Amino acid sequence: MLLLFVVSMTVFPWPLAVDVAIARFFGLPNGLRKAMGHGLLLGLLALGLRRLWRVNPTDSWPSERDLDADHPHACAARWVSWALRITVLSLALPIMRNPHGLGFAD
Repeated sequence: MLLLFVVSMTVFPWPLAVDVAIARFFGLPNGLRKAMGHGLLLGLLALGLRRLWRVNPTDSWPSERDLDADHPHACAARWVSWALRITVLSLALPIMRNPHGLGFAD
């Protein structure tokens, strides 16, 4: 019963907490928000550079033979790519039929 109470008190106010956090963030001065964005970007770049520095000159790319040995081809491997293409086409087709309203009347 205690777990039910804790979960309900966490799940129900979550949308309000997100709205309050967004309002608090946009209430900060523009210079501070800009500095936070720059800091986040520099942090992501630092993580990428750290990853690049961990690659040794003797490391090799995984070959297709290694991938095929680990995961044999299944029926899903053949039809999933086609299903994704058809899904994207079915979503894009109505938008592309009326290019004059692209971005406004889609």
